[in-house]
Amino acid sequence: MIALAAAVTVACSLPLYMLGALAPAINQSLPLDASLVGVAMAAYWVAAAIGSMLTMRFTLVYTDRSVMVVSLLLVIAGLVGAGLLATQTWHLLALLGLSGIANGLGHAPANSQLQSRLAPSLQGFGFGVKQAAIPLASVLAGLAVPLLGTTLGWRWGFVIAGLACVPIVVAAFSGAQEVASGRERAAAPGRSVPSTVRSKTVALAIVPLLAAGTFAACASLVTTVADIRGWSVEAAALTLAASCLVGAVLRVIATSSPRLSLRGAFGLLVAMLAVGALGIAVMAIPFEFAFLTGMVLVHGPGWAWPGILHFVAAQTAEGHVSAATGVVQLMVSIGSVLVPVVAGLVVARVGPTLAWLVLFVLAGAAALWAARIWRDRAFFGSVAETQTGAA
Repeated sequence: MIALAAAVTVACSLPLYMLGALAPAINQSLPLDASLVGVAMAAYWVAAAIGSMLTMRFTLVYTDRSVMVVSLLLVIAGLVGAGLLATQTWHLLALLGLSGIANGLGHAPANSQLQSRLAPSLQGFGFGVKQAAIPLASVLAGLAVPLLGTTLGWRWGFVIAGLACVPIVVAAFSGAQEVASGRERAAAPGRSVPSTVRSKTVALAIVPLLAAGTFAACASLVTTVADIRGWSVEAAALTLAASCLVGAVLRVIATSSPRLSLRGAFGLLVAMLAVGALGIAVMAIPFEFAFLTGMVLVHGPGWAWPGILHFVAAQTAEGHVSAATGVVQLMVSIGSVLVPVVAGLVVARVGPTLAWLVLFVLAGAAALWAARIWRDRAFFGSVAETQTGAA
């Protein structure tokens, strides 16, 4: 189940990173300059927000695996269609918009499956692996450039990436008709979400609303800022890739400790956000070494919190995992639409230093809000002593 959830997450995240990685090659045949890439990414996350809203309804009617199959089919249609059918830029963006909807659809049912089908001793590890799959998708997209983009062309890169998702569809479809387990039946269709769960979910969702887009903006602006300041773009890109790999490993480790309570895990999330905010402040210093050092802090330990957030949202959802994590993912999408666009405008019109300071304020606000939740012991209720790695 862990492998399937991670594979679905990689597949649903891959189109966005493929577009960014192959944009220079695409621009040789279809107009796709930096401004259009920004528009495309914003549109992708708007579509993801729509998908997140849809999944909260679909999972009340269909099984989790059925929704996962639909999300994967949308990814395949978007990637293969973009490679074979896109003759104008808007064709490409519209087809990849399907993948944005798929991203919003795929996360919540994958989270629900991890919560309902894994033993309690494996749930924390499972959420960590699933969220670590997102930076893995960026690494795979980067590898697609030399392996596919420069050899077969960007169109075949998209087609092959889409076809590579077919085995994941088969694996998900094989269990699409399975009868819901006892824990899934606990939140059967037609049962409303309790007000206590709603209030907790809204409180948790404010964290990614502030933080998700902030860290995404840091990643998307790295090479642009390095170029503006006359620093090595290659060094910035390599440091970013290495930092993201470190962050992926930390996402797994953070939710796998056998002695860490649920509240303790959330305390670790607070610390990670604080480290990330500190890293952004360091990146604002106009020296290359400080910039690279801050990048390591931001994209290593600073961005290792998503697995913890989804795990806590699932544990406090009282069986309504798809609804709770769907709201969290919706806020991820909204933040990822708004913050990178604003940060990009600040970089273009004012300069990088002010942009980093704005991002620092947002990351700091996310850390303070998360700390407020952590201080409220009643928030975690009966699951406050639940361990992330052991029952």
